[in-house]
Formats: sequence, structure tokens, C-alpha cells
Amino acid sequence: MAEVLNNMFASSLILTINKPTRITHSTSTLIDNIYVKFNYLHNKVNYAILVIHISYHLPVF
Repeated sequence: MAEVLNNMFASSLILTINKPTRITHSTSTLIDNIYVKFNYLHNKVNYAILVIHISYHLPVF
């Protein structure tokens, strides 16, 4: 996994989601790996995780 992350960073790609997106009664896991190209001039990335309890997988936008 470390090699994958190093390759992503070397390509100026950053991981946008850093909170769990699949939650059960006993576990929580980050399953949405969304990378974007990092630009030093426009370095703000907006995202949100909707916390709604209709599924174990939370929607991301």
C-alpha cells in the first residue's frame, strides 16, 4: 500500500476523503479512494460525506 501512495504523491495526486465511508455497528472503513490532481495555485478541494442511515455506505460528493 505504501508504494501505491508514494506513486500517487509522486504524480501530484492527493487523497480527498480521510474519514470512514462504510460504517457498521462494530467497524468503520474508508472504502472511497478519490484522488485529485493537486495544483499549488488552486489548492482547495471541497468534499463532504453525507451521514444518512439508509445504508452502511455513506455517499460522498
